[in-house]
Amino acid sequence: MLASTSGVIVSLMSGIDVSILEYLSRCDQCRDYIARISRGVDEPYMTVTRSLNKLIELRVVRVDDESSNEYKYHYLTPFGLELATMITRSRICDE
Repeated sequence: MLASTSGVIVSLMSGIDVSILEYLSRCDQCRDYIARISRGVDEPYMTVTRSLNKLIELRVVRVDDESSNEYKYHYLTPFGLELATMITRSRICDE
């Protein structure tokens, strides 16, 4: 599960790109939502990946990068905050 200390994400589930969590932790609304999930206040039975997918509301444009076997995703949060286009493994969207 995700844990939040002083607004900083301190534990990760493997397969979730660290840069995404770092970016989300800078957004007060995102940070509060993640903290609520980690405390079991909202949707306690969702996995971390599903919780992040719900948070981000994956509206995904995938660009295959054949040389590295990675994909570029563009994320748009429900708060209208555009996350920078990031490189992440496809498994974040597997669930």
